[in-house]
Amino acid sequence: MRFGMKQQEKQRHSIAGQRWYEKLLDRITSEENFRWSLILLGVYVAILLFGTYILANVLEWFDISELFFNVWSLTFPLVALVAMINPWAGVWRLWSGHKLQKPILEQVEQHGSRTYDELVSQCMPLKIHLGIDDALERLLRTRELVLYANEQGEACYRLPTEEDRENWHREFLKENGETLTVEELHRILSMDSRHFSDGILIWFSLGEQDGFWMGKTEREDSDEQAIWIEADDVPYQEFMTFEELIQTKLIRGKSLYEIWDELVFFSIEGESPSSWYDRVCGDL
Repeated sequence: MRFGMKQQEKQRHSIAGQRWYEKLLDRITSEENFRWSLILLGVYVAILLFGTYILANVLEWFDISELFFNVWSLTFPLVALVAMINPWAGVWRLWSGHKLQKPILEQVEQHGSRTYDELVSQCMPLKIHLGIDDALERLLRTRELVLYANEQGEACYRLPTEEDRENWHREFLKENGETLTVEELHRILSMDSRHFSDGILIWFSLGEQDGFWMGKTEREDSDEQAIWIEADDVPYQEFMTFEELIQTKLIRGKSLYEIWDELVFFSIEGESPSSWYDRVCGDL
């Protein structure tokens, strides 16, 4: 199962030991400059043309063609260079964001944890943000890295532990699952399963295990209806009554009734438990 995760807010870290040309390149290729570069180029050209027209035709100080080409030849190459660098920087950022993930993981696995500056110095030919922020964001979003602050308050990255994965799973269950009372589940499983094309099918989770199913269908060898439960480590079992289902010791030597607070329900017949229950059982 893939776990949902809220989008991490992207932060721009400071990089220690940047040389002057790295700072300049970092500034030119920054994401905010990338968004505005082409707009600023258009504004620059408009101002240049308008200013040249005013000086030459309104104030009559210079010949328009001479002024225009002199100013253009002096300033346009620099502005055009900045405007051209940013689109290519955007492409490079996407490509390097993919390519950097493997060396980042290798560095963290080899050393146990790495600071942001250490990853930049080991994985980047230049000390700039281009690509590495995207790579780290992807690794955090896919839960392959954990971000934390070390004793010096620096951004530090490490591989997730089992405790991290358990916490993420609990967050996932809390955000995506629902609870049912014993009475509500009893009411659901007391319904005639023949009113539904494939019987009643319920997907639920127990603690850190999410592959649990229960339901109610008509038995193949008779007209009777049976309640059943199945999971990876719980063999398929049938019960003739709801009381048998919740009182039988099925998991870790305990019954469902004993561990009811650990149950989280995801769907009934592919629909959220609350909406299905309101729609089907609301008028009963």
